[in-house]
Amino acid sequence: MEDNHRSSLAIIDNGTPIAAIIISLREGAQPFGGPWISEIWVDPTHQGQGIAKYLITQSQEKLKADSCTSLGLAVTNGNQAKQLYENTRFTIVEEFWTLAVPNSQV
Repeated sequence: MEDNHRSSLAIIDNGTPIAAIIISLREGAQPFGGPWISEIWVDPTHQGQGIAKYLITQSQEKLKADSCTSLGLAVTNGNQAKQLYENTRFTIVEEFWTLAVPNSQV
């Protein structure tokens, strides 16, 4: 079972959600255990304003205050957010491949 860390944050403007980051605590040793970004979301009308970077850096500060030494995430190739993650000091630790099994006609 995963719990959320207190570094999970949301930005709400006059009752309207603008952005959020959910940090889950996974059981086990790092790099696959410990705090992970389960979700990061920015409303499309607010993208490109540095909000996601702000959420990541604020979460990092809270994780650091709690003596956490890493923050994991999974991202697919081609995802535009990869540049953001590289700019916020994430590095590639593992690479996985997935086979998408096509629907079969029996």
